[in-house]
Amino acid sequence: MTNVLKCIIFDMDGTLVDSEKVYLTGYKKTFAKFNVAIADEKLQRFSGLSGEDELNTIDEYTNDRAISEQILTEMIAYAESEFAANRVELKSGAVSLLDYCKQLGLKVGLATSSYEEHARSMLKSLGIIHYFDFFVFGDEISIPKPDPMIFRTAARRSGHQRDECLVIEDSLAGVTAATKARLSVVQIADDIDPIHFANYNVDALSEIKPIIEALLPIAPSE
Repeated sequence: MTNVLKCIIFDMDGTLVDSEKVYLTGYKKTFAKFNVAIADEKLQRFSGLSGEDELNTIDEYTNDRAISEQILTEMIAYAESEFAANRVELKSGAVSLLDYCKQLGLKVGLATSSYEEHARSMLKSLGIIHYFDFFVFGDEISIPKPDPMIFRTAARRSGHQRDECLVIEDSLAGVTAATKARLSVVQIADDIDPIHFANYNVDALSEIKPIIEALLPIAPSE
């Protein structure tokens, strides 16, 4: 990436919003309910997946599509009940980083696999929807992450060139999608292992500001 950063594109779940823990807890509860054995460290495989990819991954543990569908349905019901009860919070440092991006005059976008109605409701309830200049939602995209469609769409919607955009992601699916879209990407590895092909790996949102600073246009010397 050249020193021309003009746009930051954020993922939502697990990146800005601490919702991945809700999903993973839901998976743990429903796997246990159906007596399907899965080690805790394997649960992170579900981070960033959606639709058929989730079912295919569940199938590896159930070997039964009907049971997999029940597990997914009950996991979603659990997550929705947690969201409805406002038992989800912003990730630490989210507001500070969003403020920083706006102060720098960067365009700020959101590219999330979540559907528009759910995502807008969550962003409004958490008080951060006003930070975003543009959105790409899961119901707009026919092929989910790790396919690059969502980030190619986000880059076009930003109005900037790809080398002027930086993606902030957490999951393997999200980092893969951004990389395939030929966008630079920061991976936040607080809940999952570092992904070696991400351009940058950090442990928290608070560690991203120096990366942004290094990618800003260099001011001419006086």
